[in-house]
Amino acid sequence: MLRAAAAVLAVGAAAAASQAPEVPEAAEAQDSPGPAWPLEGTPAVSSNFCEYREGHFHAGLDIRTFGVEGIPCIAAADGHVSRLRASPQGYGRALYVRLETGETLVYAHLAEFEPALEDALYEEQVRAGRYSVDVRFPGGRFPVRRGDVIAWSGSTGGTAPHLHFEIRDAGGNPVNPSARGFGLEDRLAPVFERVQFVPLGPAARIQGYCWPVEFRAERSGEGHFVLADTLSISGDVGVAAEVFDRLNSRSGRLAPYAVTIEIDGNTIADIRLERFAFAHTDEVDFLYDIGRVRREKTYFVQLFGSEGETMWNRSFSNGGTLGGAVSGSGVPEGSAIRRGVVTATDAAGNTSELEFYYRDGADWPPAPAGWENARLPAATGQPEMYFRGPFVSIRGGLSDKVPLVRGPVPADRAAAAVIEGYRLPNVYDARDLSEGPFELYSGSESGRGRVNLIGVKKGLPTSVSFPGSGGELQLIFGKRTLYQDAVLYSSQWQEPSGGVNSGELIQRSDPVVIGPYSVVLRADMEIRFNSSRFDSSSSIYRLNERKGQWVYYKSTLVGPALSTTARRPGVYGVFNDEHGPRIRKPFVRKHKSYATGIVLPAVVVPVEDTGSGVDHRRTSVSLDGIEQIAYWDSQDKKLFMVVRDPNIMGARAIQVVAFDQVGNRSQLDATVEIP
Repeated sequence: MLRAAAAVLAVGAAAAASQAPEVPEAAEAQDSPGPAWPLEGTPAVSSNFCEYREGHFHAGLDIRTFGVEGIPCIAAADGHVSRLRASPQGYGRALYVRLETGETLVYAHLAEFEPALEDALYEEQVRAGRYSVDVRFPGGRFPVRRGDVIAWSGSTGGTAPHLHFEIRDAGGNPVNPSARGFGLEDRLAPVFERVQFVPLGPAARIQGYCWPVEFRAERSGEGHFVLADTLSISGDVGVAAEVFDRLNSRSGRLAPYAVTIEIDGNTIADIRLERFAFAHTDEVDFLYDIGRVRREKTYFVQLFGSEGETMWNRSFSNGGTLGGAVSGSGVPEGSAIRRGVVTATDAAGNTSELEFYYRDGADWPPAPAGWENARLPAATGQPEMYFRGPFVSIRGGLSDKVPLVRGPVPADRAAAAVIEGYRLPNVYDARDLSEGPFELYSGSESGRGRVNLIGVKKGLPTSVSFPGSGGELQLIFGKRTLYQDAVLYSSQWQEPSGGVNSGELIQRSDPVVIGPYSVVLRADMEIRFNSSRFDSSSSIYRLNERKGQWVYYKSTLVGPALSTTARRPGVYGVFNDEHGPRIRKPFVRKHKSYATGIVLPAVVVPVEDTGSGVDHRRTSVSLDGIEQIAYWDSQDKKLFMVVRDPNIMGARAIQVVAFDQVGNRSQLDATVEIP
């Protein structure tokens, strides 16, 4: 089922090309059978290259194992095992195969390595005295041939069972496996679902408003989609598309290989998901609309450039803006209807097109009353405000002036000093708000009460104390924190009607919302809460809003100030965790090697902490006073220790010492019977 895309994995030279390399059929048939699929069984892919992951790009393919572990993993080409890693997080157990061409294949989340590799890993773990190790090998020690079984699939690293597979070029940069010889048979073209038109500057207008507008794509034929309305735009307006690809009924919703925009036949944006550098992997927040990802878990590809991005395989004309396409087309503005075409292509060459029409609307009257209410996306962070980098558009300006005031809100709202320079709609940039914070009366629509706005300038160290949060919240920005000027906000957090599971945590501050969710930071900001209620058990936590759980952030207490650093907005609050992990009774189960079939006893210790969470780095298991190599499974909340020494039998004294992230300690002393 492998598509004949390449005879060898010469991805280093091919990475700069815009399409997969072509190889003569004769060379493929006579000289090389091409790369082998890295997993036994029927091929199926659940995730593709350059899909969104929190804070980084997905660096390869996720190959489905349909909930099963222990499926043989295959060396895709000749080379040698250059590296093994073991960790309870991230890639879990991972194996690296160095090829003769200089590229590297990566197999991750493995359950077990080939026996000689497994022994080498365990030897290093014993030497280091810990489970987490990273060991490298010279070229001649562990050679492999195409088709060799080198490992067995698993779920290590705290994930569901699957095989994560990567190709890295000679410089260590991930490249797209689907376009480098690992594409499966694919006759399905990408599918457009929704398209959003986005104001990129304070002077941009869509139907007369500085507000994003969204349409659902309508299928008009095979591989062809249209938008029903003709838009009126002016200024710098960009396009973001919700588009996905499928290989077959067994695949997930995958990222396409390439997306382009043409205006009247001229290309203004060309994005190809071919490769990236790990040093720039956090620029995933430029490719996808990060605000919508964080609030809705929807993935809109942004088809325009962003200040500060350095990603490869992206090119733009006039920044990919529609306004730039109009003004640079040679046709007088407002005199013609423009035709836009967004084209999405998968690695097999299947394409779909989305067609839309617009014209320059600088002199057009605003849309009819009610038009804006029908098409406003719900993921703007605050329902009445739209944030885009250095400016904010306040929806209340569409119908009425929304008061913005400095300092504490007076009892008499009518007497409040309203910030000067109102516009219709109300649009402010970071310079307008830099003397703040200003308080916005958001009214009953948001249900969040007052919102505090502040403009922060790039490259200028800034400390902001927000009113309305009990005087407790302070944000500190360094010279490198921002890619560009930004308008930020804070507001009081309103707990959802279904509540949030705080577990063992004891609340020590009122949680606050720091936004917008769409802001992209170049470096961490400092978040500081000030209160006399904090002590050594206090830490700052961020709410995982999709799971409804509080996530621990390492915090520092100096006097009354508790601080942490973070690179993402969200809901933050201070909680105390005063209880250590709960250690349950150990038990023994059988552990069977996928490679040899040998069965060994494994001691299993359930450990749970619903506060700050288990600190696996400090948690240990000892038998008869000798510390063992134990693996922490964050999915099952258990410690696993395979007993490799045949002399360890019968009743044994076991001691488990567990720490949580704050430093609370628990200990269990018991006896375990090892058969």
